[in-house]
Amino acid sequence: MTKLNSILLLVIFFVCGCATKLTPQEVATSSVMPESVAVKIFQKYGFPDMRKPFYASETRICGGRASLVSITSITKMVYTPSTKRLSLQNGGNYFNGSCPVVTFVDNVQSLDQAKELLQAAKALGAQTDTVYVMSGVFD
Repeated sequence: MTKLNSILLLVIFFVCGCATKLTPQEVATSSVMPESVAVKIFQKYGFPDMRKPFYASETRICGGRASLVSITSITKMVYTPSTKRLSLQNGGNYFNGSCPVVTFVDNVQSLDQAKELLQAAKALGAQTDTVYVMSGVFD
């Protein structure tokens, strides 16, 4: 077993999580949400216009290089209640040799707010309908 695999297994052991998927009604709401409304939802969290590419970084394990990504390339969203952060991730999988690219939305106070951001992201073309909730053993 490689060192990276050992570290990942250790992290998985100490972190537990669950997933919250949008209901069919919420997906339908996302599909008819006007772009301007979706953009305003992200603006509340400091993103000027999510229709335009924004900066995201590789994870530290991969070097942390920054690049511009589009909301349409977002494939995973993870909410961490203890830090009040929602991460938007652009693919990548350590096990197949590619690195996830991540940007963070700060000051997300609740799972409901995370789901609102998910609906807005979906309305702008994100490729996910699930928010994963990560909480540590000691939360």
